[in-house]
Amino acid sequence: EGLLAAAQGRPLAAEQAAQALDPAALAPADRPWAFFLQGLAADARRDYEAAGRAYEQAKAAAPSDWARARFEALRRRAELERGQTSESLATQ
Repeated sequence: EGLLAAAQGRPLAAEQAAQALDPAALAPADRPWAFFLQGLAADARRDYEAAGRAYEQAKAAAPSDWARARFEALRRRAELERGQTSESLATQ
């Protein structure tokens, strides 16, 4: 529900869903998505430091190299969507 709200541009609903989640209480496969939702919610409120931490937690909790790469790509997409670009980001 929270990820869908974020994708639909409903940041308040995404924030509420993120706050209601306890990643430690979730199944291991779901934990990275909870962290990622927290990152999206932090991005929406322009707390980019918290967003970066949450995205890193999502990547660290990912169960495989493929999943870690996916979360890294999603993080970079979020950075691009908020307009955070740099020469180093373009080469990564």
